[in-house]
Amino acid sequence: MSPYFPPHTSVVKGRSVPATNLILKTKPFMANQERLKYLFQRYIDHTETPGELEELMLLIETGGYREEIELLLDAARPGLTHSARLDDEQSEQLFLAIRRQMEGDQVIKMTKVRRRRWVAAASIVLALAGGAYFWLQQREGQVPEASTVITSEDVQAPQTTKAMITLADGRTVSLDSIASGMLAQQADVTVTKTADGQIIYSGNTSEMAYNTLTNPKGSQVIDMKLADGSRVWLNAGSSVTFPISFSGNERKVTITGEAYFEVTTLRKPGEKSAFAPFIVQKDNVQVLVKGTHFNINAYDDESELKVTLLEGRVIVSTGEAAERQEAALEPGKQARYGKNGKIAVASDVDLDEVMAWKNGLFDFSSADIQVIMRQIGRWYDLEVSFEGAIPQREFSGKIARNTLLSNVLKILEQSNIHFRMEQNRIVVTR
Repeated sequence: MSPYFPPHTSVVKGRSVPATNLILKTKPFMANQERLKYLFQRYIDHTETPGELEELMLLIETGGYREEIELLLDAARPGLTHSARLDDEQSEQLFLAIRRQMEGDQVIKMTKVRRRRWVAAASIVLALAGGAYFWLQQREGQVPEASTVITSEDVQAPQTTKAMITLADGRTVSLDSIASGMLAQQADVTVTKTADGQIIYSGNTSEMAYNTLTNPKGSQVIDMKLADGSRVWLNAGSSVTFPISFSGNERKVTITGEAYFEVTTLRKPGEKSAFAPFIVQKDNVQVLVKGTHFNINAYDDESELKVTLLEGRVIVSTGEAAERQEAALEPGKQARYGKNGKIAVASDVDLDEVMAWKNGLFDFSSADIQVIMRQIGRWYDLEVSFEGAIPQREFSGKIARNTLLSNVLKILEQSNIHFRMEQNRIVVTR
């Protein structure tokens, strides 16, 4: 998958289609919803004629069938319409990039409205062709050119989970040791694995025993249900330490890396109305909740710890007594704790970008190459190093996390940043 369009062509589901045909053809025609469905299905089945493909593109371009097209996309490839939509600025950039790679004299001028309609049509075809669209924003505003990524061998995205549980007595249990069934028994608490890979703690005990779930680099996201019914998802390169059962006045877990929590409410023992707070700890930062959905990104190699609230209410705090700081979050806001020791609250948060890792995507918004390569290194279980002065570039876009490493690097190389593989290491070069 690549956003590169060779001169005179556009890539449509792996096939080359003359780009000038897609833009210059403007003759009127009659169509209805049934015709649209027919053409769309022909395209999905790979049986359309060149004329039918052109007619489909023109129908999309009119902008009159947006709802019908989105329904057809949802049925064909769930979730693709969300990952393929472009905002106005990106639409304009995409139009100009395509136009510059076509014969300038043969491309007619368009109004801004028609440009956006055509780009919407193109992005739909890109969605069907590749499953995601990744746009590279360069500070110089130059159109990227194609290049070749040199790799000794390709690297697949994680195919299985490599996670393991460290029990209270020090024993470790690999989650891929069984397909489903019981993994461990601790006092009256049973640890099981479902057929779809979820880890479930069930039962109750007064014994204060702690387990640690570790999800290493190069491992698929792991989903676990704690004994109180709360759920936690761990990204690659992350861990969570937790009691096997919650019996006190509070519930407390510690994490490394990145985790998403859906916390259930739980009454304190012997109380009818008082609820046991749920606390997530990372070093000296605490997230206090009573029942909510939130994401915490706390990798040690990131410049900031970020807590993003999706639902409910949390209080993020740090420090002791007189130096204590705290911030209450509402849904859609994010607390950021940086190296300056201060908590800042941001409201301009893209929740889709925050939750992309859990939904099977890389999602970047004006991210530099260092941020991107840290994510790639964790996901593909590779070390990353930088050689020489790397050009400053900003990247925005989305790409499926099940993509081969070589395809990810090909996209990034179009911004004049290059790579080479050295065993288990990616070296980023000019």
